[in-house]
Amino acid sequence: MKTYDPASVDVSVGGRDINSGLAPDGAFVSAEPTGPDWEMKQGIDGEAARVYKRGSKTGKAVVRVMHTSEGNDTLNALRTLDIATPNGGGVGAFQIIDRSGGMIVEAESACVEGVPKIERGGDISVVEWTLLLANCTWTVGGTP
Repeated sequence: MKTYDPASVDVSVGGRDINSGLAPDGAFVSAEPTGPDWEMKQGIDGEAARVYKRGSKTGKAVVRVMHTSEGNDTLNALRTLDIATPNGGGVGAFQIIDRSGGMIVEAESACVEGVPKIERGGDISVVEWTLLLANCTWTVGGTP
């Protein structure tokens, strides 16, 4: 029997861990490349050909934390530093590592895309931070 433990998923941005106050419902982190590995073209006669796009080296990630999470402070500080410092002071490495499986997403450079949507109500809300990723590697594997 295989087991998945959400607590075995590590998320870090700019050398800072975002591992507390993660969203309790749905995905607390997601990442995807901005483009495909291959592009297909079809001629008027139906002949198909594909071109290798060298794999997408860029992507986007979404980190979802409760509005009470210190992860908000961390990500907001990176965003603020990035805006205030010439040449991207808030840019740093990004990682998602599932220690219970074979999934690793790494980016040499990541930055906060912008201010997330803010909500407050009668319950604890979830804040979704979008990160832009560059020079990514993607390893998608199952749980051994």
